[in-house]
Amino acid sequence: QGQGQGQGDHARSLLFSRQADRCIRMFNPAQEGEYREVIANWVNALLLFTDHLIKNFHVEPLPSTVPPKQQQQQQQRQQRQRQGSGSWRREGKRRRKRRRKRRGKRGGAE
Repeated sequence: QGQGQGQGDHARSLLFSRQADRCIRMFNPAQEGEYREVIANWVNALLLFTDHLIKNFHVEPLPSTVPPKQQQQQQQRQQRQRQGSGSWRREGKRRRKRRRKRRGKRGGAE
């Protein structure tokens, strides 16, 4: 019985090894050009995600990872966003005020 179990373990091990090899071949390009293309795609995806985090969640990258020129551009962009969001809020308040005035005028005419 012990020997049969050892053979079963060996068979499972071989099956797992074949599945792992198949998985590695499927998800890891064998050709250098293909490999470089996959790496470039992943790097671009990470950069896009990082941009998304910075713009939408105000997550800042570590200062040492950003060249000085890009730091300056980011600061300018953030400043414009802050100014823009403030004016947008003010405009929203103005619209609400106008709506209230209009409703008041309609309410008084009835």
